Amino acid sequence: MSGGEAVNIPCRDGVLLGGHLWHAEGATHGAVVVNPATGVLARY
Repeated sequence: MSGGEAVNIPCRDGVLLGGHLWHAEGATHGAVVVNPATGVLARY
């Protein structure tokens, strides 16, 4: 699995959250995984 697609999520308070998006292979029914790790470097 690669490192996913880097995404930025703008919040209403002006903060810009960074994350990664992994696309599913095949049919999906929908899923969201929120894994907070404030202050932790993303080393995948």
